[in-house]
Amino acid sequence: MTEPETVARTASAGLVEVQVGAVAAQVPILRTVAADIAMREDLELDAIDDLRMAVDEACSLLVSIATPEARLTCVFLPSEQEITITAEVRSRRDRADFKEAMGWQVLSALTDEVTDHVEEAGEDDLVRIELVRRRGEQANR
Repeated sequence: MTEPETVARTASAGLVEVQVGAVAAQVPILRTVAADIAMREDLELDAIDDLRMAVDEACSLLVSIATPEARLTCVFLPSEQEITITAEVRSRRDRADFKEAMGWQVLSALTDEVTDHVEEAGEDDLVRIELVRRRGEQANR
């Protein structure tokens, strides 16, 4: 079996959506995209590193609960005030509560906001993690 194809598309005014197979080997692609977008948005070096690590952690959490053959989707939306990243995956219903994992605390430390949403859908759920990193003086740090 070959690795799932990576699909990237750009939409209106800076929105970038990337979809990969929900496997650990694909997470570095999303981490790299996050860092590239943060650099292009002129974030400070520490903020770029924080965002890269936060995306890595969020995507790793989602991969750990993903259904077999699931796709992991990340949407990056930069604005004048912040960068919002939404990652989502189809998840097993019998998953452990990922908010209890150490990774959730890491996400809270690396971003200005982190939220989750679970949407029940048939035999599995759609699980979403949203990260917000504010720019400069607007950051809650």
